[in-house]
Amino acid sequence: PPAAVVASQSFGATLKSILLPVGYPNSVTEDYLAFQICDTIQAACSYLRGILANQAVLTGMGVGNAEATAASATIQWVFRDLTGMVGGVLFGWWHSQGFGADAKRWRLFADAINDFGLTMDLVAPLYPEYFLAFLCIGSLCRAMAGTAAGA
Repeated sequence: PPAAVVASQSFGATLKSILLPVGYPNSVTEDYLAFQICDTIQAACSYLRGILANQAVLTGMGVGNAEATAASATIQWVFRDLTGMVGGVLFGWWHSQGFGADAKRWRLFADAINDFGLTMDLVAPLYPEYFLAFLCIGSLCRAMAGTAAGA
């Protein structure tokens, strides 16, 4: 076969070995590929939603606005991150005993609370008077999601 065909086959085999489990398809159930495709689509959508949420946060902090100051944006960012860090630690401390008992429920909780947190970030610029509160709630929700998902 021509070199291009061999290279293409080699690339495909390498990609398959990176993305699929050892022994695929004999090492997994029939529904594995369909599940993995859906899971990948969900992850891509979540990533894109995160990009939109970050854009909303930056816009709300005044990026692109000549009247906004870097100090104001920095203070808001610090409060946002501090809320998430402290809240995540407290959430883990409060619920750590129950994480191992029901991992599926905590994984579902993590997905739902992460979505809520991203929604808070997306809508925060629409309510300037509550902007920082929405950011802090969003950060807290994402910290809870990270803790619960890792349980």
